[in-house]
Amino acid sequence: MIFKRVVIFHNEHKEVSVRAAKSVKNLLRELGVSSVLVPSCARGRWHSGADLVVTVGGDGTVIHAARELAGRSVPLLGVNSGTLGFLSAVEMRGLGKVLRRILRGAFKIHERTLLQVGASNGKKFRLRQALAFNDCVVRSAEPRAITLQAQFGGGFVRHFVCDGIIASTPSGSTAYSLAASGPIVHPDVDALVLSPICPHSLSQRPLVLPADSKRMLTARRAGMPTHALVSLDGQEHHRLSPGETICICRSEKKLQLLVPEDYDYFEVLSRKLKWGER
Repeated sequence: MIFKRVVIFHNEHKEVSVRAAKSVKNLLRELGVSSVLVPSCARGRWHSGADLVVTVGGDGTVIHAARELAGRSVPLLGVNSGTLGFLSAVEMRGLGKVLRRILRGAFKIHERTLLQVGASNGKKFRLRQALAFNDCVVRSAEPRAITLQAQFGGGFVRHFVCDGIIASTPSGSTAYSLAASGPIVHPDVDALVLSPICPHSLSQRPLVLPADSKRMLTARRAGMPTHALVSLDGQEHHRLSPGETICICRSEKKLQLLVPEDYDYFEVLSRKLKWGER
């Protein structure tokens, strides 16, 4: 794979990311690669004609670009200029050497799963094409618990009395779901996670479910349908009307995530999340 034109997708709201994006552009120019700076507020086909998209920022910038690139053959390389940067495979320090190796072909492509989210009142659908890279969160529209009726593969699972439920991909299992006591799921595992938020029960624990079946969630309070809020990756928000059911499934669209040849998922877990430390 030869990269001739690179789009540098960056967080224009943070000065450190703007400076870092310009540094990436200068490095690519020195290596003979054409590139263009695109702010994260860009709309439309900002990735058109690109062989590679390099995100510069934090995890939010990676997630934003991931939803746009899902289902396309354009790989994404995350460069961290934020704080945690768990989804970014490369740090700014030593970036020149890493880019040289990547341009010589020393990289791997990892396919990452996304969620497809829809809402239905039984008569019509909306949000049919909504995507989430990390997670879809369904929660109470008010600061109190609701009952979420969960179905899986057409069968009843459980009524969860909680503040909400996080449906996450393996990539998202280290994000909000992890903070809700959800498990860490390796990105290569074909599964999705349901993690209740503050469940009013000692026995309602997160579930790891096969990715090839639909999950349905319906909000109720005092036995009656009620409003609920839906958040996709914490970046896109919708309000469910009473009686609407949210449908969550694995999207057919995948993200092509580019990482250096020596990338090690467990090393990243240990270094960035302190996993396994005593």
